[in-house]
Amino acid sequence: MSAQDDQDPVAFPVLSASELAEIAAFGTERPTTAGQLLFEAGEASYDLFVLLAGEAEIVRFDRPDAVVIASYGPGGFVGELNLLTGQRRSLSCRVTAAGRVLVIAEAEFRRLMSARPALAETIFSALVARRELLRSGEGAQAIRIIGSRYSPEAMSLRAFAEHSHLAHAWIDVEDAPDADVLLAGMGLRAQDIPAVITATEIMRRPSTATFAEHLGLTFQQTPGYIFDLVVVGSGPAGLAAACTARRRACARSPSTP
Repeated sequence: MSAQDDQDPVAFPVLSASELAEIAAFGTERPTTAGQLLFEAGEASYDLFVLLAGEAEIVRFDRPDAVVIASYGPGGFVGELNLLTGQRRSLSCRVTAAGRVLVIAEAEFRRLMSARPALAETIFSALVARRELLRSGEGAQAIRIIGSRYSPEAMSLRAFAEHSHLAHAWIDVEDAPDADVLLAGMGLRAQDIPAVITATEIMRRPSTATFAEHLGLTFQQTPGYIFDLVVVGSGPAGLAAACTARRRACARSPSTP
């Protein structure tokens, strides 16, 4: 992904003047400065940011030079599906040109998705499309699962990531010419795998439940609290409400290894 104008218009729509006027009632306007971080990887934050002026980009900071994943200009909005699922941020957002943003807090975002169906459809379609782009591009490197396809523990971590539609990269040591060299390059040893590397932590031999908890998600079903929902005919507003109910239920349920 490069400049906003060159990006997928479904995943990165530019809101019109009338849409910006409509969405303004749900947020608070704030100035931005170049270099400012609107959010960082690992945060449990769920605000939607709408750029009114200036520019911003989604980046990975796990290399000496930041890897730019996506760019936004005026009329663009910054957010991923974690706004609905409760997953912690896996990437960071950096302001590249000073301007102004409209910050829509979590509660107001849910209200927006329920009260403005046309805007909700545009936003929801963009969030879904972004998730798929992240899963197939550089954004997937924000969560790396390292292990062997012959390891039940590693395959459990991988299955959870796939089932949860997480943007992630699977690294199979069985495909490496020299597994020890591969692992050493990531600060790991053979006894450390399976491992998960995120922007904030290297997790050595984590359980699937520990991995899920680190991401702000849940793994094991608890009767009466966590359940799968099928929303038919309700659109993005219905899904937003369903995801909110699921997140609240998960927050009440105890973690089970």
